[in-house]
Amino acid sequence: MPVYEYVCKECKRRFSWLKGVVADEGKPVCPRCGSERYRKVISRVSRARSEEDMLDNMADEDFGDLDDPRQAKRFAKRMSKEFGDELGEDFEDEIDAAIEEESEPDNSPEEY
Repeated sequence: MPVYEYVCKECKRRFSWLKGVVADEGKPVCPRCGSERYRKVISRVSRARSEEDMLDNMADEDFGDLDDPRQAKRFAKRMSKEFGDELGEDFEDEIDAAIEEESEPDNSPEEY
C-alpha cells in the first residue's frame, strides 16, 4: 500500500495518507485543520539507520548553550531531521510552543 504525502493549502502542514486501506477509502484531509485543500508533494526518501548512528551524527556538532532558546530550537530541529518520523509529525511545533512558553515573562505574584 503506497503512502502519499501532501501539503495543506490552508495551514501549510505536511501530512501522509496511506492509500488502499479499506477503513480509509475516503479523501485525505489535513489532520491539523481538517481542510480538503492540499497538493501532493514528492515524498522524502529514507534509509534505515540505527538510533546509535543517528546519535553519533549529532554528537559531533556543537549546539552551544542549550539553555538559550535559539540554541535549543536549533538542536531540536537537528534532532527532528536526524530522527524523522520517529519523533512524531508535531515535534517541531511542540518545541516552538515550549520555547515560546518558556520565554514568556512570569506574571505570577511574588511570594515573600
